[in-house]
Amino acid sequence: MNFLNEMYDTVAPYSEKLMFNHIVALISAAIGYLGAGVSVSKKRDLLLEYTRLMAEKNRNMK
Repeated sequence: MNFLNEMYDTVAPYSEKLMFNHIVALISAAIGYLGAGVSVSKKRDLLLEYTRLMAEKNRNMK
């Protein structure tokens, strides 16, 4: 196989299931970090913003 054949190969190097699992793990970690931010924040405006962001992430996962 030469370089051009490898470069224009249409076979995906990773499966869709693997990529989906990575994306779900990243979004779950983001929600966890937002939850940690809510738990230590004493400002109400940040609490509302973190809660809104968590709800948005949950909507995107469905």
